[in-house]
Amino acid sequence: FLTEFGGCDNSPTCIEQIDWGFEYADQYFQSWAYWSDDFYQDMLENERFSRPYARAVAGTPSQMHFDPDTRTFQFVYMMDTTIHQPTEVFVSPLIY
Repeated sequence: FLTEFGGCDNSPTCIEQIDWGFEYADQYFQSWAYWSDDFYQDMLENERFSRPYARAVAGTPSQMHFDPDTRTFQFVYMMDTTIHQPTEVFVSPLIY
């Protein structure tokens, strides 16, 4: 779990830092928590916080990446045929 990060001002530097954190969280399949004194307002101003992710995987994940500018999500995993439950990807209605 990536502990709290954030609380910045939506400047280009802030957005760059947030994207960097998300990129590495995706790379290592880490959950995360963003801190803000007005998170609801931040969510309205910046859709970068609402991201697709694999919440259940019927196998072993090897790659996950989301590009907030193009809104493309890539997820690669090796399927385990002994798992009979589906892989689930959360897709936010805020960005799709």
